Amino acid sequence: MNHHNTPLSPANQTLIPWTYEEVQRSASLKLWWSRKRKRWECDNVYFWQDPKTNWSCRSKSGKYYYGFRSLRALLKSYVAGMLGEKYGCTGVKNVRANYHFTQHPRTLVCHVTLCCTHLVPPHVTEEYE
Repeated sequence: MNHHNTPLSPANQTLIPWTYEEVQRSASLKLWWSRKRKRWECDNVYFWQDPKTNWSCRSKSGKYYYGFRSLRALLKSYVAGMLGEKYGCTGVKNVRANYHFTQHPRTLVCHVTLCCTHLVPPHVTEEYE
């Protein structure tokens, strides 16, 4: 009997359960201060402080974050969110952020590293008799 042409049936297949995989991911975001607009800017996102909503940001793609008590907390959340989206994370833990500020020109670099978990799909294996 040729097993390669035999369709799989519940009797001759085994499902291996989903598993989690953890990987380290990191990214940096460099901002500069716009004196004209009084906000921190990047190529595709800008950050500002509003007395009512605290720190907020909006990206050109439409993402909107608001209500952060500090710019550092907002940057950490924003960059971690970008990483999670880019790598398809189902879970994020151990988020760490470093910040580097320069006065002339006025720039701010936020570097975020996180442990990203995602589900690895099950594999189907055939059992031959």
